[in-house]
Amino acid sequence: MRTLIAVVLGSLVAAAVMVGAYHGYQRVYRLPAGPDFYTFSNLAAYALAAPRQALAWVIGGYALAGLVGGLCAAFIARSHRGGAAVTVGAVVMLAAIGLAALVPFPALVTVASLLLPIPLALVATRLATPRLEV
Repeated sequence: MRTLIAVVLGSLVAAAVMVGAYHGYQRVYRLPAGPDFYTFSNLAAYALAAPRQALAWVIGGYALAGLVGGLCAAFIARSHRGGAAVTVGAVVMLAAIGLAALVPFPALVTVASLLLPIPLALVATRLATPRLEV
């Protein structure tokens, strides 16, 4: 039961980090006033024209979500630290897959968003493990 709660809370923390990253993305790369973003072509043009700093916010958001969400889950789930953290990393990776399906970001953003969350969740497991258990 404790592991399930850890996964849920870690996923919520990871979602909050991702929302914060997208807020930073919007601060760096504001929406233009004219076009309607309910059409796929306008959204695709907007995402593909993003500057590197804005794309770094997206990649960093997914990486940080895997780390912080995994850390939260690993701290809460004492007996199954690794499993809880990796599950949160997988949830973040599923969010990256959803992003790749909906918004056509450049390939570098998609690949980095898919590859970073689980290894950083494993790093979070290591950080959450007390020294006496290592």
